[in-house]
Amino acid sequence: MPNLVNKNFNTDAPNKIRTTDITYLIFNNKRAYLSTILDLYDRKIVAYKISNINDIHIVLDTLNEAILIRKDVRRLVLHSDQGHQYTSFQ
Repeated sequence: MPNLVNKNFNTDAPNKIRTTDITYLIFNNKRAYLSTILDLYDRKIVAYKISNINDIHIVLDTLNEAILIRKDVRRLVLHSDQGHQYTSFQ
């Protein structure tokens, strides 16, 4: 996939560039995974999901939540680290 963002993490309008990632959190000696989608215009979280499993489902659930909030995603760039969850066929 081409790098459309090219380390330019600023944009002049909302819903042009969003970034996504998964991080892990430790609660009571158990690991949980937090998937987020952030709009680079105002640095606000558009959608997030928490799961006990780091897999494609947490990414798809987060993406579907973001699409419900903003249905028109034409020309929207979603930037990720291209980990296996983001490059999956699904």
